[in-house]
Amino acid sequence: MKEFDKTEELLNSYLDGELDERRSTEAKRLIDHDEDVRAKYETLEKYKSLVEALPCDKAPGNTFEEITHRLEREVLWDNSPESSYKAGRRHLFLRRLVTTAAVLFLAAGLFVIIFDVFVPESTRKQFVANFGRERQSQVLYERPFADAKMEPTVVEDVRVEPENSPIVPLSAKLVFKTSAPIQVDMFVGKAIMNRQLFAKTTAVVRKSSSIYYELECDKSDLISLIDDLAILWKKCQDVQMSVETEIFDNYVTIDRISASDVLEICQVQNYNQRMRMAEDISKINAVSPAAMVIEKLYAGGTDIDLNMFELPKPVLTEPEDVQAKTIEDPAKLTIIVQR
Repeated sequence: MKEFDKTEELLNSYLDGELDERRSTEAKRLIDHDEDVRAKYETLEKYKSLVEALPCDKAPGNTFEEITHRLEREVLWDNSPESSYKAGRRHLFLRRLVTTAAVLFLAAGLFVIIFDVFVPESTRKQFVANFGRERQSQVLYERPFADAKMEPTVVEDVRVEPENSPIVPLSAKLVFKTSAPIQVDMFVGKAIMNRQLFAKTTAVVRKSSSIYYELECDKSDLISLIDDLAILWKKCQDVQMSVETEIFDNYVTIDRISASDVLEICQVQNYNQRMRMAEDISKINAVSPAAMVIEKLYAGGTDIDLNMFELPKPVLTEPEDVQAKTIEDPAKLTIIVQR
């Protein structure tokens, strides 16, 4: 029914020329394609022609007032379905509002009753007295000496002293295992001569398979000598170091030791630290899978050309100064060259 009324209203507006271009095109399309709409349009067109053909006459004098009064009453007392629907929604909203207010009022009354029954009277009075009072800021803690000027704390560096240990001079063995013992021996002898340590070499023992050098000198001279011998690691299949403990003729042996580790052990002053370092390096080298790689890298491939090694020449001093020099940090090193 509603769809029919809309179509009739569209056709009437089309006949009266009240539609815009889009709506006129829609109405014309309906008339052209729908037979029922076209029949309705033709009927309305006839009615309009008949109405326009009727003669015009004046209406009675009070007709306009009666029509206006009737329209006002219809607007004020609108009983259309849409108006009834809006009125029903307003009524439902008012009922819900009243119900919500009643529930809130009931909850407030129940709270007052529970508060009066279960809360002590002193607490109630304190609550009523504090109700509405402005809340003051609460001090959670107080700083002692709040007015005192806080000076920045200066942290001074603390010197860490090494742990107490017995004074035990460095005593070690350095074994070069090489396939070219003659060249390595010549290089060791040349390094000892250039460092002016031949006078401090207590023994030189040559055997068929090995050569022994025993030196007793200052630790600084010993470190300089080892620094010169570092180039020999490339010609050796293995370099082994043994560090003597407090017990006589008892050593901590380190296989496949590097030149840097030898220098680091020799530079340690503290005995306990020296022994701990030697034990740690020994354990690492014993289990390290890289030991075989290091062994291959340092394996000799060609003979050593001694002319390539130009050791730094020491500064010569007067004989009396050399004789007057005292050994402040004595050390003992045995160098062994093995095939």
